[in-house]
Amino acid sequence: MLVFNLLQSQSLLGDLAENVGYYVQVGPSLVNVDGEGTENEFSGKAGVGVEMTEQLSVYGEVSFLTEGQDFDSETLNVGTKAGVRFTF
Repeated sequence: MLVFNLLQSQSLLGDLAENVGYYVQVGPSLVNVDGEGTENEFSGKAGVGVEMTEQLSVYGEVSFLTEGQDFDSETLNVGTKAGVRFTF
């Protein structure tokens, strides 16, 4: 399955605190399933990042992709991502 995000609107909404930032991104996506054609769906994600030190930060994200353009909790594809970033 290929997913192409089209015309997504990403807004870096700024800082919650001096060391905490967040973002929200939503928009249409083209989903191409081999042999089934292309469908237009909705997708989005929201995340937060926290700078622990100058070299260490942590982040988390929640994302979604509709199925059949339906926001039903039984068919909505939801994902999460979390991590630690070390810069040297």
